[in-house]
Amino acid sequence: MNNATKLLFAVFVFLFAAESLHAQAGRITGNVTDARDGEPIIGAQVIIQGTTQGTTTDFDGNFRILNVRPGTYTLEFRYIGYTTQIVEDVLVRTDLNTVVDMQLSESVLEGEEIVVRAQRDVVIRDLTSTESRVSRQDLERLPVQDVGEVVSLQAGVTVGPGGSIHIRGGRASEVAYIVDGVRVSDDFDRGSGLRVENQAIEELQVISGAFNAEYGQATSGIINIATRSGTNDWRGNLRIWGGEYATTRSGLFPGAPGTFSEIDPVHQYNVEGSISGPIVRDKVTFFLSGRRFRNEGWLYGYNAFSPQGPILPLQDEAGNLTWERGYNEVPVSNPVNRYGHFINGDDPWINIVENDGEFIRYRDEGFRDSTMVSMHPFETVSFQGNVQYNATNMLRFNLIGNWSQEFSQGYNHGGRLVAQNNTQTERNNYFVNLRTTFTPSANMFFTSNFAMRYNAFESNLFGDPYDPRHLNFERTGDFPQAFQPRDGRFARFGTNNGFFNRNTTTFIGKIEYNHQVNDQHFIKAGIDVQADVLNYRNYGLVPITGGADLEPFPDRVLDREFLPELGIPLENTIGHEVWTRKPVTFSAYIQDRIEYENLIINAGLRFDYFVPNGRIPASDRPRLTQRFDERDASFWSEASPKYQLSPRLGIAYPISARGVIHFSYGYFFQVPNYSNLYNGSNLILANISGAQGPFGNPDLRPEQSVKYELGLQQEIFTGTALDLSIFYEDKRDYVSSGPIQPTAIPSVRYGTWINRDYANIRGITAAINQRVTRRVSFGVDYTFSIAEDSNSDPAAEFFAAVASGDTTGSNLARFLTPANWDRTHVLNSSFFYAQDTWGFNIVQRFSSGLPYTPSASVPRSVGITSTGDIITNSLRMPATFTVDLNMYKNIEVSGYTMGLFFNIFNIFDARNPSSVFNDTGSPDLPLNPLADADPGWYADPSRFAEPRRVQFGFSMQF
Repeated sequence: MNNATKLLFAVFVFLFAAESLHAQAGRITGNVTDARDGEPIIGAQVIIQGTTQGTTTDFDGNFRILNVRPGTYTLEFRYIGYTTQIVEDVLVRTDLNTVVDMQLSESVLEGEEIVVRAQRDVVIRDLTSTESRVSRQDLERLPVQDVGEVVSLQAGVTVGPGGSIHIRGGRASEVAYIVDGVRVSDDFDRGSGLRVENQAIEELQVISGAFNAEYGQATSGIINIATRSGTNDWRGNLRIWGGEYATTRSGLFPGAPGTFSEIDPVHQYNVEGSISGPIVRDKVTFFLSGRRFRNEGWLYGYNAFSPQGPILPLQDEAGNLTWERGYNEVPVSNPVNRYGHFINGDDPWINIVENDGEFIRYRDEGFRDSTMVSMHPFETVSFQGNVQYNATNMLRFNLIGNWSQEFSQGYNHGGRLVAQNNTQTERNNYFVNLRTTFTPSANMFFTSNFAMRYNAFESNLFGDPYDPRHLNFERTGDFPQAFQPRDGRFARFGTNNGFFNRNTTTFIGKIEYNHQVNDQHFIKAGIDVQADVLNYRNYGLVPITGGADLEPFPDRVLDREFLPELGIPLENTIGHEVWTRKPVTFSAYIQDRIEYENLIINAGLRFDYFVPNGRIPASDRPRLTQRFDERDASFWSEASPKYQLSPRLGIAYPISARGVIHFSYGYFFQVPNYSNLYNGSNLILANISGAQGPFGNPDLRPEQSVKYELGLQQEIFTGTALDLSIFYEDKRDYVSSGPIQPTAIPSVRYGTWINRDYANIRGITAAINQRVTRRVSFGVDYTFSIAEDSNSDPAAEFFAAVASGDTTGSNLARFLTPANWDRTHVLNSSFFYAQDTWGFNIVQRFSSGLPYTPSASVPRSVGITSTGDIITNSLRMPATFTVDLNMYKNIEVSGYTMGLFFNIFNIFDARNPSSVFNDTGSPDLPLNPLADADPGWYADPSRFAEPRRVQFGFSMQF
């Protein structure tokens, strides 16, 4: 999207509003009576201070304030002749009632006020499914850095390989991310499409039970974030910190300091701040936050060898040397070779053989200075903003924006000695949302949004496909034997010549209706339209001498002294996939919240409709070796639309004044990741024998699940609540690989993704939360779960089928085995203690080990990915355990709160493995290590989680 288009769209967003939110608001209800005789007070004013929201009591003294943003508020109760009551610290939660009953006494002095602090219920009586919530105040004291760390602390959440978030044993892609009412999941891979920093969050909600009909495109859980908005009061904060790794395992993590003098206090650094306040008091307010964060990481390599390898002359049998202009022969006037290397005889790896005054002929032995290089850095810059305009008491507008940019690299242990060959990835996300809220009466309101989101991901080594540093691997056959790859040897050369780029522009339109029909029924209904425009490009550079059809060199390249040895294949030929897809999703729902004194029911129905706007071959035996641009319309048929009706039901039944049981049930629908639908769906096959794939399938059915849950909330002591849930989930139509299919040429076969896999998940969660006083609190949560599926890695299943020659699918997995991310036991706890100016918080995490497939024989066989009598994922890695600490000290200076804080992550520097050798179950060594392996070959630091990390920082707020 060019800048002009972006500008036009921004203007359009300001002018029109047509899209709605999921509910991002709660309700305040209660009853106002006379303290003397208990009679209801009619017409008492109930006002939320600092806002334009309020109401008056009815004939029974009852009041209700709808559409209150999550947060902590101060309520004011007023009535003529009575003392004004001020209630502070009233917590409002998304979708829930906050009950504040009040008794007013006749006033003795005019203008008399009484200030009290609200009591928070530890049992939430109207909760019909399991969820957890983290408020802004909780976030400020937790030793966490981002949303993922917060979510991982909640009951029912496990962390899989690579740090992926799994809710109740589902795949990471089954979670929906919602920010300020708009679903922001990046549908290409179902990760979060926005980066929301902790300081911008008002409330974070994790729904792990059967969620209501208003939520869709998820089968495991919902991560729902309400961001902060401005008020009539000026508020601001600034946090600056630096940090370093402090591990005793510097041999395993060579980038960590081994002595005090090697400590770099800005190895990690963070600068973040926010400001909010009024632009026009009571009319226009704003909130703005920003963050810059960088971490050099804990995984390092060495610049020990040149990515281009040794540059040597060819030598014939007679000993005659052959020099190549621009390669190992450069002019004296400009001694730069075709890779851009300046040839300097002072470099120890350069051996100048001849210098005849016109040309320098040299040998580059291929080694370098072995300087240490970070191979796992991460950097991000992000901004979040919200401008609110209160046009009238009935009409409110919010313009919400988010922008972020991330740079990262992934560690490659095999390339540890050629650290410069480490691909960089870049993510760019932005989001614009105009929300309109119309409240025609105290019992009814409408919300509408028009939103646009942009997600882009790019991965490559040098940025420019014509960068001269790319290595032509045809040259590597002449490299000395000591440079050639073998088992147990680190790479001595190489550049990643692949280029990947994809972006998605999403337009969302939705309208939602909310109506408190009477005291028993609160109706919600909404419709939602999402239109996506996906652009995808993926190619690898190929030698210009290989006979492939290549894109012509641009003029800037033709002007070079040495033309590239590598080129870009033509679009949609072998090795260069390009496509644009425009899927459309429509959904509608209706939901009734039915409230009686001893029964709360959430009953809803959701309808989802998906148009993939993709194509599949019309023939059962398509000619897929035919050039893509030669296929006419008859070659294809359109993929069919998909739809489903999904009923949802949740019931909460108070069994006493201190206890509630709940039951929830529902059907859930999710369109597969766009990557499974569209990647490779152009079906461009090489005319070679064998099976190719797996390719995308735009005609995939949606994945489905049925969830059941039974739970109990019980206050077991004053201020102490037990939350217990039993859950069961049945998942079908999981995307997997299927039987290999024929083409028009019998020897050429291919495979696509199909709906075949099944999963079954069951377990128990238990949480105890205790607020001893306002200075002391603690919490413990435990999850026991069994997550089994028929296939955790469909791609591995496909390649195993190809290797075995299975063309019918007869050997594909048909048994349930533990999922790759299954953790049977997870135990988290936290303890918080605070005085007026100082405090500390301790967080503990324990998880049983992830499963792995052993290489030793055990009783029976499962699936094509197993051989002999090996059971997939039948053994467990060691458990993991960490303890984190946050301490702070604040002082007041001229109206500002200045603070120092200290964080330690993984206090005990626990040695937590993330992968193991499958013959020993150890991350250190296999059963039969190679005798001639390179030193450090088996000392792979990426097999372990992050070592101890220490941070020290400064904060200021007003």
